[in-house]
Amino acid sequence: MYKIAICEDDKGYIDYIKEIILKTNMIDENSLLFYEFYSGEQLCLSLNFDYDLVILDMQMEEMDGYETAMKMRAMGHHFLLVFCSGVVKPFPLSFKANPFRYLLKEYTEEEMISEMAEIVNEMKTRKRAMSFR
Repeated sequence: MYKIAICEDDKGYIDYIKEIILKTNMIDENSLLFYEFYSGEQLCLSLNFDYDLVILDMQMEEMDGYETAMKMRAMGHHFLLVFCSGVVKPFPLSFKANPFRYLLKEYTEEEMISEMAEIVNEMKTRKRAMSFR
């Protein structure tokens, strides 16, 4: 089972990300658990931190995606991190959170599927590697 947390203040975009993940055709829908969060604070307060993938919006009220990721990393949580944004472009400080990808909301559906296929592949690879430890 793959646990994917999506932290985004736009419910429509959360649904879009889920749809894109499924459109990669790289993972069976029955092996996915999605967790939806609408703020960085909500994600940081969640009791379940063993996510395989965390997709964070960079622009949210109060605690932005970078702050959220750094707080979770500081608590010792290891997960594949993907930032997404409609406005903010990657900046040097954001890479301290060790993201695997930085998705732009302006990507076409084809670009999103292509990027997400690489993300899903990396998530699966990391999960397999962890099971051998």
